[in-house]
Amino acid sequence: MIATSTAQAADPETTGSSQATGSASPPPASGQPTEEMLRLARRLRMPYLRQHAPDVLATARAQRWDPAEVLRVLLAEEITGRDEATIRVRAATAEH
Repeated sequence: MIATSTAQAADPETTGSSQATGSASPPPASGQPTEEMLRLARRLRMPYLRQHAPDVLATARAQRWDPAEVLRVLLAEEITGRDEATIRVRAATAEH
């Protein structure tokens, strides 16, 4: 479970602009969770997941993917990126 600070909840920039503009529709909910997911992926040192996340998340939203499928695809991208990086490092090491 991810806790948010009360200071963040009171911050006008994170609460959305619907109150400032007087519009009745709530702000899009996708921005903040996406930013938090990318921050967590950075902390977990998942560069390939971060690299592919914007495209995967856009596709997932458009096609209404199940959250488990989104996670599966993002983790698969991370695994593929790590495997390719390992191959590149080993090939470079073998050349020397």
